[in-house]
Amino acid sequence: MPPSRSSPLFGLGIASSARRLLAVPLLLGVAVSGQVVLTTVMAPAASAAEDVGVETMTVPADGDEDVDLDTSLYVPAASQDTPAPAVILGHGFGGSKDSVGTEAQVLAEAGYVVLTYSARGHGASGGQIGLNDPEFEIADLSVMIDLLAERAEVASDSDGDPVVGVTGASYGGALSLLGAAYDERVDAIVPQITWNSLTRSLFPDQVGDPEGDAFAGAPAPGEDGVFKKLWAGLFFSTASGFGGADRSGGTPTPELGVTDLTCGRFRAEVCAAYQEAAVTGRLSPEMAEILDRVSPAGVLDRIDAPTMLIQGLSDTLFPLSEADANARGIAQNGTPVKMVWYRGGHDGGSNEDDVVRLRELTLAWFDHYLKGTGPDPGTTFEFPEPNALAAGLTASGGAGGADERTSTLPAYPGLVGPDGSAPEATVGEMPLSGPPAQFAVNPAGGLPAAISTIPGLSASLTSLGGALGAGAFSDIPGQSAFFSTTPRESSIDIVGAVQSQVLVASPTGTAVLFAKLYDTTENGSPTLLGGVAPLRLSGLAADPREAKPIEITLPPLVHRLEVGHSLLLVLSTTDQGYSTPLDPAVYGIGLPSGAVLSVPTVSGTVAASGQPAWLLFAGIVAGLGLV
Repeated sequence: MPPSRSSPLFGLGIASSARRLLAVPLLLGVAVSGQVVLTTVMAPAASAAEDVGVETMTVPADGDEDVDLDTSLYVPAASQDTPAPAVILGHGFGGSKDSVGTEAQVLAEAGYVVLTYSARGHGASGGQIGLNDPEFEIADLSVMIDLLAERAEVASDSDGDPVVGVTGASYGGALSLLGAAYDERVDAIVPQITWNSLTRSLFPDQVGDPEGDAFAGAPAPGEDGVFKKLWAGLFFSTASGFGGADRSGGTPTPELGVTDLTCGRFRAEVCAAYQEAAVTGRLSPEMAEILDRVSPAGVLDRIDAPTMLIQGLSDTLFPLSEADANARGIAQNGTPVKMVWYRGGHDGGSNEDDVVRLRELTLAWFDHYLKGTGPDPGTTFEFPEPNALAAGLTASGGAGGADERTSTLPAYPGLVGPDGSAPEATVGEMPLSGPPAQFAVNPAGGLPAAISTIPGLSASLTSLGGALGAGAFSDIPGQSAFFSTTPRESSIDIVGAVQSQVLVASPTGTAVLFAKLYDTTENGSPTLLGGVAPLRLSGLAADPREAKPIEITLPPLVHRLEVGHSLLLVLSTTDQGYSTPLDPAVYGIGLPSGAVLSVPTVSGTVAASGQPAWLLFAGIVAGLGLV
């Protein structure tokens, strides 16, 4: 049946409930020192707003299931006379089409026909959540492209093939990547703060070298990892709380069953796999199959739509290494790829000047590849200048300002730029020292556990930890081993993933550890850098004297280590954000002879931001943050 349309509206409100604020990239706020600061969003000029009509419609999905998708179409008045390119704007997990209403209005005022819709299991749409399953959510995206192809206001490449780009953050970012892989009609994409492998994101294991020796990468996903239980639990509960409830905010219906209460709006197989992981803390074959299916990693070779990747420095859910893997996979096809790192992410820490730049870069990308106007945006790599990330209160970039600057390279390190240049990271070594053997206890039940990161608040936790000298509050005595470099006699910029080698012995032959890197000031105050590197180890010697060197990779970061500062490598047995072994054990931890930290850096051309604030596609921290 055809879409049912309401009368055109002139503007949509942003959902204000706390639940929906968990996952929305909005023109609403910026996290500064752990607080949500609501900024004044200037209303568009009356003439601009009146030039955009908004149609709401219900679009039936293809397939055997009876699913309707709540959809809005933003139509610039000018497109009635001259067809315009279209942009499909995806929302974050737990959000809806209303979550991105303001961004849609901005894009429409820039001359695009903009389509937003609530994904299956979200908002007023029907169906169940499949985590961007190609058979369901990605097929729905193709239905939306079909709809745009029928609209006279939308420019076309050929019959049935509209000129269309796709963008979105987190869940919407994965929609962009997977949509471009499965539907060749997508002409350009701007995925933001999203995943390459949802398997690696939720079951990380940082044992080994980065995949492809990438300077900001992570080891390839393995058969098992360490379950990121706190983020996964929030991810699940955000949608499971919707189960059976009236979508306008009512109470559960009387006939609500146990499955509805426990699984909410998730598909049954997704719910069952999550519940098993939550209980066992391990990656089952069923969970691995689901997560691999909804991961762009396996289909990047299909993407030929020019791609600008935006990833945040403050992101313990989808770290920089996820964008690194996406960039390398897509570029292998000869597809133009531009990489942009900024200070925000799922953990907050956004800076307003940065967000202005993201908005302008996004519009420039679409203008060139969809409208055919404006200069070629190129395939440069842009990242915050390291010296803007000083230790303490500005460690996350949250307390920056007009002095913040951006570094630019002609291409992302490891990729070839249009001029044939291929920048590479340089790697320096910093000797590590510490006791030859330290013993760390894994407590019974995994408690008490170290507190290193908190979903949505890790940027502010890092900043506060550095300010108070609390080391992120949490390396528990007796559960951690400590190794340090000597104080620097000159500053060094760290851009990428730091690597090292350690020795570990376990009476069971296995262990789970958490590696962390701190900037330690002259007075000993530590600031956590880059997050936590979970390590699932096997085949270990029982005797520390027989332990073999183990390669580990820390999460990528951007940081300047100042004169007089040291790097502190900590290996802990527990972390409250992850599942850990419940049985008590004592591990022996040490360093091999000549142990060093391998520290990467890249040098780019530096330019000041210096622009007025405008928040587009920035992460908002509300309560526990966004997903």
